[in-house]
Amino acid sequence: SPFVDCCAAQTRILDETINSNSAHRTGQMAAVATMDERKINRLVEERKQLEERERVHKVEKRCRYGDADACKALASMYRFTCGNAAEAIASAATKLDTPSKKVAPQALTACSKLANLYLRGVGVEQNAGNAMKLLHFGCQHQHVNSCFTAGVLRNFGFPDGGQEQVSAANRIEVDKGMANDYLTVACFGGHGTACNLLAQNFNEVKPPTQQSKATTAGLFHRACELNH
Repeated sequence: SPFVDCCAAQTRILDETINSNSAHRTGQMAAVATMDERKINRLVEERKQLEERERVHKVEKRCRYGDADACKALASMYRFTCGNAAEAIASAATKLDTPSKKVAPQALTACSKLANLYLRGVGVEQNAGNAMKLLHFGCQHQHVNSCFTAGVLRNFGFPDGGQEQVSAANRIEVDKGMANDYLTVACFGGHGTACNLLAQNFNEVKPPTQQSKATTAGLFHRACELNH
């Protein structure tokens, strides 16, 4: 009868609605479970990173107080985290090309710290050339501290005032052009001291031009804005 058919249709619609709502709730629960799992995994990963930073910090402290074994261990840690050390050291540090692939910030920081160890001969055999290549590698990837240190080394040379007394591997020649390239990246990356040093270099242009004067004034202004 029409009444029976109507009831049957309403029952079918109700069943479909219940099933649909049930499926929706199941989907929501699965999504929440996935989100919870991702959150847990992220927290676990963050915890691991924190523990690793604390471990490195302890070794850095021991090295700073003259523990030779700690310095060697530190160099190994930096080399591992840098990851691209071999590639950077093998490359020729000639110009600041745009890199084709990204490098994680913590890897760039490790490369910069490893360069400092090479520069001082701490934990590794001293090799200023390797240090320069690592810094160049970091600057290519916009690591501001690497750019600044590379700029300072090219601006004043290494070792400052005594280059004739060291081997070629531990000598960095003065190159004002390269220095300015490094310092420019550092300055516009937010390094006030780099802006100040760059301004001084432009201020030494002889004879001064309107462009060099304007550039010098702009760089000093930027250094001031960056609280230098």
